[in-house]
Amino acid sequence: MLKRSLGFLIGLMSLSLLIATQLPGNFEQQIKESTDKSAALALIVQYAETTDDLNDLRILQNHWLRLDRESCVKHFQALADKHPKDPKYIYLNARTAADTAVRKSTGRRLVKDYPDFEPGYQMLLSYYQNNLFTTPGAKHPSAQPFMKDYKADKKFFQQYMDRFPDNENALYLQIQRLIWEQDTRNANLLVAKALRLDASWLNWQFYTDFYLRTKQFVLLQAYIHSLIDTAAAYKNATQQEKEDFFEEDYFLTLMVGKAYEEAVDWFEQHPRLFSKPYLRKELLKANVLLGRMDKAFSLLDNELAVGSDWSDWLQDEEALQALKQDPRWYSHIERFLRIKQSD
Repeated sequence: MLKRSLGFLIGLMSLSLLIATQLPGNFEQQIKESTDKSAALALIVQYAETTDDLNDLRILQNHWLRLDRESCVKHFQALADKHPKDPKYIYLNARTAADTAVRKSTGRRLVKDYPDFEPGYQMLLSYYQNNLFTTPGAKHPSAQPFMKDYKADKKFFQQYMDRFPDNENALYLQIQRLIWEQDTRNANLLVAKALRLDASWLNWQFYTDFYLRTKQFVLLQAYIHSLIDTAAAYKNATQQEKEDFFEEDYFLTLMVGKAYEEAVDWFEQHPRLFSKPYLRKELLKANVLLGRMDKAFSLLDNELAVGSDWSDWLQDEEALQALKQDPRWYSHIERFLRIKQSD
């Protein structure tokens, strides 16, 4: 839920698909907590020999690859050779490949040859989720290496939805595609469908990511407001305290989502935020990242006037690199160092 520091918005622009399964009992926990690599590996190999369940094998494979990639690759290659027409083993074998292009080509093969095998769509379309949809847009140079394949495979997003209309992963991947293509209207319609289906990934991280990337800031404000109003942590807070919390959390959400222009505007419209030094640091970062150097140095002058001991933070903060290239930096940092030395 909400925390004062906003550390909860980690990995904002890159959600993972969920797999709703787990191995019997505390088997997986034993693997995770084992300090003996050989013992953990033996447990994995032993269990892998006793099951043909795809989800169990997928989870075992994840841990096996981490502990001993070579033996894992050999095991699933052997299974694929033994069952050359079984999409399950074709899929599992491709998952061991370090080269994402192998997963793309195998996913395409699975979708075309075994159109009712749902994981094949996941394998193919996740390739675009993890690569193309992390770029700023179709015309950006970083998107160009993926565009030819995407144009050929784009139809499979809808095919996935048509064959598995209530599948959470199909919905999620289609929504990510629509966000990237800036088709907010249809993305909103699918989010509404996901809400009706009570999709497991409809959580704080998804909604904030979704509203930030589609620039639906009014909806983002309403969502954060609703969280504060219903959070147990704020049940004894006054309405004014809740509003104060909202102003801070919304600003920090904009910062973590890199919506710097909106963050600066919000901050300046809510002067109470200036009373918090850690929020003023974020404001300084936003102005630097927007290239507003005159404003950034004006903010530094304010901190010097009140005697803020910011010298260490200013020198260590990576987001301020552009500030340090400005000729005005040296005189300012010297004055901050004097404040530190006087304490």
